Amino acid sequence: MGTTVNFARVVACALVACSLAPASAAPRRDVRIGMALEPPGLDPTAGAASAIGEVTQFNVFEQLVRIKEDFTVAPGLATSWTFSDDLKTLTFKLREGVKFQNGEPFTSADVKFSFERAAAEDSTDKDKAFFASIASIDAPDPSTVTLVFKAPSYQALYHLGFASASIVEPKSAPTDAVKPVGTGPYELADWQKGSSLTLKAWPGYRDAASVKIEAATFRFISDPAAQVAAMLAGDLDAFPRFGAFDALDKLRADPRFRVAVGGTQGKTIVAINERHAPLGDVRVRRAICSALDRKAIVDGAMNGLGAPIGSHYVPGLPGYVDLTGACPHDPAKARALLAQAGVKTPLTLTLKLPPPSYARLGGQIVAAELAEVGIVAKIENVEWAQWLANVYGGAHDYDLT
Repeated sequence: MGTTVNFARVVACALVACSLAPASAAPRRDVRIGMALEPPGLDPTAGAASAIGEVTQFNVFEQLVRIKEDFTVAPGLATSWTFSDDLKTLTFKLREGVKFQNGEPFTSADVKFSFERAAAEDSTDKDKAFFASIASIDAPDPSTVTLVFKAPSYQALYHLGFASASIVEPKSAPTDAVKPVGTGPYELADWQKGSSLTLKAWPGYRDAASVKIEAATFRFISDPAAQVAAMLAGDLDAFPRFGAFDALDKLRADPRFRVAVGGTQGKTIVAINERHAPLGDVRVRRAICSALDRKAIVDGAMNGLGAPIGSHYVPGLPGYVDLTGACPHDPAKARALLAQAGVKTPLTLTLKLPPPSYARLGGQIVAAELAEVGIVAKIENVEWAQWLANVYGGAHDYDLT
């Protein structure tokens, strides 16, 4: 977001997953999974919403490589790869005998098409900048593809393991958002918008015999209370990114459930649009930063399941620097900075919030804290499509988000 100032007002979110403990009855061949957010489409190369990849990555679509739980990189649609000494040329050998779900064979031409499409001027791939860093793509034969980067690419393999690097079939690409076609073990069976989505095992998968789950149904439940009710009623088998944090103790005490809490790369950032006056003045942006109490946001929006990190990275990632002390919570300083900038209070700004509960709850806390220093944040709750148009689509129609 070249026209947006992202302050290091970041919270590392915790991944909370609740699941039913296995019963002694006959094993089922299906699974029911809860999701707080419904994906706006099913093409992970055409949108920023993480819900797209949560449904489709490894299931419908595959990437050249896989990032494992221990952060090592494993083969995916590529069986091996070599980097040049200067880290600018990356050559992959591709898996042979792979087909897309429309019957087309997977070849190096599909990799070239997918990555050039992701870098195109009209691309909406959330990692467009990475693909634009590729100077050329060579596909000398069906099972070989070579990427030449404009500069040494130290983390290329990790980028190529993201859902945004999914390999798409050229003829089906225009309709992948509603009729996804990949090389993975599952295909779309049914999508009841606003309610649920079901994937079924694809019999043409290259290793179909290894697929033990025949169907997976994702139910979309945004309300935290309804998430708890669905779990207690036994309507779901698992709920990753569970949103009812205040119910975790109750679920832990119930022998039917297992609760796992872990870290994610999720970050919450208060973004400031410096195109809108008076936000172009750095003193005003610093005043907003000083007005906010990171710990209070974590406690209120995530029930304490998170940590102030003061960075655009989460701890453990290359490039992480803890800058939480660079602009500590100091309402008096915030008011003084606004006065120095000549801002008359109350200053009214818009605060546009996307659907996730951490954004909606966190936004209320942000608004309350800003009010203490004379900034009135008028909350506008928007859906993903509108939010993406405001922030990424060029409209820039927001003050804060």
